[in-house]
Amino acid sequence: MPTEILQIDTLPTNKMGKVLRDKLVEEYETRQSGAGISASAIVPRIREIVAGLFTLDPPTVTAQTGRDDTPGWDSLGHIQVLASLEKAFGVRLNDEAALSAETIGELAELVSRGLRS
Repeated sequence: MPTEILQIDTLPTNKMGKVLRDKLVEEYETRQSGAGISASAIVPRIREIVAGLFTLDPPTVTAQTGRDDTPGWDSLGHIQVLASLEKAFGVRLNDEAALSAETIGELAELVSRGLRS
């Protein structure tokens, strides 16, 4: 009897169409690692991710740091941020809300909601 049901978009398969069970386990573990993160740890982790992606000095990155004041954080950079957040926290962000998020604080709220659902 299953204790959890993990919803994913597609099953990972090899060239022959067989399901890659190790990839399913990896996906599960990635999502579980994000589930134990406290709300207070979300913003610092996102700050680290953004600083790393755009080679910024970490102390200069705050919850108010956003797309308008960060060199390189254009539409492609934003997609990179979103993909990094989904991987780091093991959540699937709401596409429309994630694309319209402007600051680290707004992204943290989306991640927090994703972890609660």
